[in-house]
Amino acid sequence: MYLPLGAAWIAAQQYVTKSEFDHAAIVVRVRGDAMMLEETFSGIKMRPFDERIVCSKAHHIVSR
Repeated sequence: MYLPLGAAWIAAQQYVTKSEFDHAAIVVRVRGDAMMLEETFSGIKMRPFDERIVCSKAHHIVSR
């Protein structure tokens, strides 16, 4: 659910890297809460892990 320019950028990255993934983030603990630290088109964001997963439109999510 990206704007056209963002979708084109992601498609180009996936093509060049031969990756099925379009995004990566780091999960960190802040005062005992799991938070997701990620770069977005509007800058670096930190959000609660559960909140971010619930709002995701991804067909699958991989955690390592």
